[in-house]
Amino acid sequence: MTKESMGRGASRKRKSRARGKTRALPWRTGIKSVTLLALFVLLGWVVTKVEPLKWVQRYTNKPIANVSVEGEFKYLAETDIEAIVEKKLTDTFLELDIVSLKKHLETHPWVDRATVSRQWPDTLLIKITEQQPIARWNSAGFLNLRGEIVNLDNKIRLDHLPLLKASDRYASRVMQQYVRVTKLLGHHKFAPLVLELDNTLAWSLVMAPNITIRLGRDDALEKLQRLMPVMTGRLQESLSRIKMIDMRYKQGFAVGWNDDNDQSTLLRSKDKIGLSMNKTGSNFGLSLMASTL
Repeated sequence: MTKESMGRGASRKRKSRARGKTRALPWRTGIKSVTLLALFVLLGWVVTKVEPLKWVQRYTNKPIANVSVEGEFKYLAETDIEAIVEKKLTDTFLELDIVSLKKHLETHPWVDRATVSRQWPDTLLIKITEQQPIARWNSAGFLNLRGEIVNLDNKIRLDHLPLLKASDRYASRVMQQYVRVTKLLGHHKFAPLVLELDNTLAWSLVMAPNITIRLGRDDALEKLQRLMPVMTGRLQESLSRIKMIDMRYKQGFAVGWNDDNDQSTLLRSKDKIGLSMNKTGSNFGLSLMASTL
């Protein structure tokens, strides 16, 4: 192939490529520009005249028509919840501060947790978890499931619960001990009425039918565990006569009786081991040595 023929071939290819290209027509570009301009003008008119934000609010930010309260209540009255909600309730659906309402609800002593949500288009949904009192706490309130102190102005409705007494800083410790004591006594069909940790960190217990047990500072649960077989054995028939049991002895314990002379004689005659009797006023004391346990 000659250079001349190669040159003519390359020239034809360039011409072919040139014929394949298209040029944009000016009138099409003009139509696009006019269309975009019209859209911007229309959008501007909508924004200034129709005010879409107000239009949306008109259909979504309606007055609150319904307030739904869910939860299982034993101590909390629904009227209490309604009164709290009414203080924070605003006129419209979207303007309500649900975070603020939640916090306000949880300031009520009987409300453990609260959730607040909107239910479109006009309903406020409130879910309440009520506090669960485990035991009364001093004269201030009660301890909940987490061992937290909840203060109340009126505890009349909690008189059926056991009483725990201690400094507030020992609330968690007393709660844990109360759970252990309740479990131990329950195995022997007893129940605690009062559990106290005094300023010397000594434990004492009052159990049904109103027997005070002094346990001291150390090994309180172990002492109580040693006492239980005696309470369900030798002393079972005399429980209603017992006033106090002192477990603060290294060997044995002391029993303080109510004013009934026949009862002390009955126990002494039935027991084949050595007993020491101490009379104080109208009460009697009975000491059982460790060998009797």
